[in-house]
Parts: sequence; structure tokens; C-alpha cells
Amino acid sequence: LAVTTRIGVLLADSGIQLRMIEVSPPKNQRDSLKTNIAPEIQSSDAVVYLQMEEQDASVDQIRDLVIKSGRSFVSLQLRATGSLAFGRDRVGRAVDHNSAEWALWLGRPMLGQWVQDVRAAITVLQAPRIGRRICIMGKGPAGLVAVCAAAIDDRVEHAVSIGMLGSYVSTSPYEGQRLGLFPNGILRDVGDVAHIAALVAPRKLNVIGAVHGNGNPMNAVDLQAAFEPTAGVYEMLKESEHLRISLETDMESVVQNLFNDK
Repeated sequence: LAVTTRIGVLLADSGIQLRMIEVSPPKNQRDSLKTNIAPEIQSSDAVVYLQMEEQDASVDQIRDLVIKSGRSFVSLQLRATGSLAFGRDRVGRAVDHNSAEWALWLGRPMLGQWVQDVRAAITVLQAPRIGRRICIMGKGPAGLVAVCAAAIDDRVEHAVSIGMLGSYVSTSPYEGQRLGLFPNGILRDVGDVAHIAALVAPRKLNVIGAVHGNGNPMNAVDLQAAFEPTAGVYEMLKESEHLRISLETDMESVVQNLFNDK
């Protein structure tokens, strides 16, 4: 595809520079899709994929599907992760132990800093196009960041998490998570993952699978039970059609239905 690629440096905080790459489909492809197949697609729709790992096998597949759907794909490398990670950051099972610890000392937990990265990216993406529709998508730990960002920023129209932590409550040691996702007192002062996810309502939210604290995937029953508080809020607001909690593995279907009302 003759796509348009823009690479930029995002100043998310004083002294914090992040790499953001936007890939857009050819204009004739967008126009054809909008006219003949999916008139609800807007040429300025952007799907922001949050990256925390240097090697993420999902990126290429999701990028191609997003471009094929006529939308722009934006990859955002979050601070202190992947290629931006600090050397010797790992201690034991915590891949980000030192950076997470330093962030707590500063009074700015990494979860909040990652959300700031996302909000700065939205500001940049919407600056030339006021009202541009934004979807935030993340896999694993980045999925929880996507949900948290959507929970406090109503410029996010659609949030998608893939295999994120399903609950902060765990009887086993955490595996496959980042220490930066655990600000002190979050359960006491804010709530569990499902309560944070409920703050996205009435906007669109896809929870595609989730894992227990030990890293094992939740089955369908556990998944629905974990996010029952989220479903309850969407039902109370009569917006249940905007919430999808499933073990969906067909990413093409997920991408095609981004921003759709049903």
C-alpha cells in the first residue's frame, strides 16, 4: 500500500521525549471505503497502539488491519519501556522495578506518567483536526494503561484492552506485569480494574480477554465475573451496546467495529 508515514518526537513532559509514528492509508482507499463499504468511517479516525515491549508481534497485524479499514494507525512507545527503558531496570520478576520505585519516590507513579504520555499524544493528534475520533488500544500491561487513559480523558471515543490484568486482587505472586501499574493505595482510593474500566462509560470499551495476577488467562466465566461492576454501570446508563467483554480472537472483526455504535 502507498501509505503515508509520519515520524515525530512527542514532548510528553519536561525532558521526556517519546517516539510517535502515524501511518495513514492512501486517500483514494479511504474515499472508496467511506463511499462504498463503511460510510461511518471518517478519514481522520486514529487508532493509537500503546507499546511497552521492543518486540511486539501484534503490531504489524493490527497496523495492517487498521490501514485496511481506512483509518490511521499510530504507535506510541511509552516512557521507560521498550527501547526507552532504563538499563538494569529489572529486579527479580519486576522488569521495571527501579523506574517504578523512582517514580513512587517522586510522587508520580508510572501508571500516571504513562497516562500522561497518552493524553499528550491525543493533544498532538487532535491539534490540526479538532474532534478527530481517537481509539486507544493496548496489549497486556499496556491494555490497562489504555483503559486508565480513557477513564479520565473523554477525548478517547473507544478503548480496547487485549489480555490486560483482570484484577489487582491476587493470591499468587504477579507474573508478566509491570510494577508501574501498581500505585500505592489504588485499591483503597480508586478501586479494582473493573471499577476503573467503568469510568469509560458511556463511551465504547472492548475488554478482549484478561489474565489473573499469576499470568494465567481468565476463562469466560471468570472474565465476566471480574468485570461485572463495569457491565453494571453500562447497563445503568443504558449503554450496554458500547461494552464488549469477550475472549474474541478475531482481530479483523475487532478493528472493523472500532467506533461503530453497535
